[in-house]
Amino acid sequence: MFQVGKDRTLYFDQNGQIMGMLTYPKEASGVVNINYIFVDPSLRGRKIASQLLEHAFSYLVLKNEKIICSCPYVKHWLQKHPEYQPFVEE
Repeated sequence: MFQVGKDRTLYFDQNGQIMGMLTYPKEASGVVNINYIFVDPSLRGRKIASQLLEHAFSYLVLKNEKIICSCPYVKHWLQKHPEYQPFVEE
């Protein structure tokens, strides 16, 4: 189950334990920085990180937030998902 919030998106397993996290703190008014992503090693390779990012982008775009990305994984992910590039500030 995914839970999207104002500064992070979480993934929980069926027992309610956090198994994935994406953080995007405010850098300035209307600007967030996607700076950290974690997925429990037992779930890697199951596209949880990609789903965390998709949920976060959907939320942030609806909130009209400008998005910057300092996390190397996210920068790499964006190369494979160019449909999200228009929402990212350089």
